[in-house]
Amino acid sequence: MNDPVTVSIVETQSDEAGASRQFLTVMSLAAAGLALFVTGLALPFLHGPFREVFAGGLTEWRRQPLPLLVTGGLLLLGVGLLLAASLMARGSEHQGPAMRRLMYGANTLVAAMLLVGILLFVNVFSNLRLGRFDLFNRTFDHTESSLYTLSPKSTGFLEGLTEPVQVYLFVNPFSGASQFVRAEMSTLVENCRRIQPNLVRFQMLEVPSDLEAYDRLGEKYQFPRELGMLIVYGPDGKQNHEFVKLADLYRQDRGPMTQPGQPAAPATLQFLGEAKLFDTLVFLSENKSKGVIYFTTGNGEFESTGGETAGQAGTISELAAELGKANYRVDKLPLDASTKAIPADADIVVMAGPRLDPSAEAVSALTRFVQGTEGGKKGKLVVLLDAARERQGGKQVFSPLPRLKLLLATLRVEVEDSILLSGRLKPPTDMLAIPNPRSSSPLAKAFISQGQPIPFPMREARPLKVSTPAPDVAGTWEAEPFLVAYREFDTRAVADASASFEELVKGDGWKEGKNPPKPAALLNLGVTVQEGGVPRAVVIGNARFVTDEFLRRVGNTDSLELVASCCGWLRERPGIGSKPVEASQKFERKTYQLRARRDTLELGRMRWLPLGLAMVAIFGLGAGMWLVRRNA
Repeated sequence: MNDPVTVSIVETQSDEAGASRQFLTVMSLAAAGLALFVTGLALPFLHGPFREVFAGGLTEWRRQPLPLLVTGGLLLLGVGLLLAASLMARGSEHQGPAMRRLMYGANTLVAAMLLVGILLFVNVFSNLRLGRFDLFNRTFDHTESSLYTLSPKSTGFLEGLTEPVQVYLFVNPFSGASQFVRAEMSTLVENCRRIQPNLVRFQMLEVPSDLEAYDRLGEKYQFPRELGMLIVYGPDGKQNHEFVKLADLYRQDRGPMTQPGQPAAPATLQFLGEAKLFDTLVFLSENKSKGVIYFTTGNGEFESTGGETAGQAGTISELAAELGKANYRVDKLPLDASTKAIPADADIVVMAGPRLDPSAEAVSALTRFVQGTEGGKKGKLVVLLDAARERQGGKQVFSPLPRLKLLLATLRVEVEDSILLSGRLKPPTDMLAIPNPRSSSPLAKAFISQGQPIPFPMREARPLKVSTPAPDVAGTWEAEPFLVAYREFDTRAVADASASFEELVKGDGWKEGKNPPKPAALLNLGVTVQEGGVPRAVVIGNARFVTDEFLRRVGNTDSLELVASCCGWLRERPGIGSKPVEASQKFERKTYQLRARRDTLELGRMRWLPLGLAMVAIFGLGAGMWLVRRNA
């Protein structure tokens, strides 16, 4: 019969041996899991091919998925082994402090890695393309000034994009301005890729770190060897490219001077990249060819660059400059009795505020230009008309312009002999025009932002009408009002050119709505004309709203963008509408205060402090869980 004491000793020794084997097994699993996990975590940073794939973003991930699968497999296998070790140690934590540390440490590490994995999954999943269910790739911009939203003009261009675009950005990692442009350009291109994920590509190179790749691109595209943005448009073999200097992608305004001994006022940086990018893309999409716009002279028009009549009629030099920035070549065209034909290189002819009726020869040349009877090229026409007045037979009348009216009538546009007055603005000849909310014209839609129409201040505007087509030309010309008077300012048409407008607005007849009567329909101020769906002409019942003097008075350039968009619509450019808001200090968009200098630690803190705080929070939570469970 066995001695009870001996049996107890044997059982104790057996239990200790089993516990020792269990401990070794658990430690082996934990060590293997930890080694696999650390290997998977280090591969994307230390192994060159893996590092290139991970740095390439989703495009490179889809092209080379093997490094992602290997890394993910190692991480999952490591976490799995750690979890298995933790489960095997469950119920044995009271056998010794080493087992408790192992169990709770493994639990903490697994929980932390699961948290990191969930965060990674959510971030990667939110960048996947899910077709009609692609909710995560929509931009929800809740800033008051639409800080992270592309302008309607940029969005319109991207929606019509058919060729691939590659954007290279060359920056200096130690320059504050470079880092500012880098961050803004990354956001801009990401917004572009949300609209055209398969056509827009982006690569950022740090100089001199990526000097080899930078030199290869320089040899291939022959651009100036300096920091900036290289844009390549088109498929291989048919590419056009253009280089934009880094200094042209931002504006830096120094703060006001301070007293000696006081810290310098911070500089203001403004991002100009959106306008530069899309202006360059338009230029490249037109094969680096500039459209040619002629401004007519000789009939009392506003002068595009000054001249003999500039003192009388005024100038529109800012409009000419705006069109030049939009990749047009602007020139003058004398339009008189000696005019036999419009120049063959003309794409668009602009008549800005003619006060005299063009000669019969000039109108005939314009008619042949529009109809394409000379050379087979059908030209495009922009006519801006004011309610100019003159004396005839001792009576004040609006400029009749019979020959020009006849030309516009063939395009189904009637010019009324009246002026628009507002009962709520001073002087009453001032009024507001807005895009026609009922119009299907792209020009009208381009100037409606977030459901709100963009207003255009005008002075001495002239109403227009769309006429019924003649039977012999029915279906040829399609005219549609795209610009109308803002009715909330009590705008009415007055046909009596000799009336005192100030007294008329103050009179009882105006207040009673009888003299003149309130309009029953919208008052048209802009009409687009198409022929068989092809844009052919734009007529606007005001020219003064683009003069230099009027622009200085109202303090904005929306009217310049409107006329530039009219030219873009006639040229069938995909991007029309208001340009990106980036130059005005009163808007929040793309405006930041740069207070840190390169030679201080502030930039380093800005880079690493958020990451450090996030890691401290994660490991702090894990350590808290470990302490709670250890003391349980």
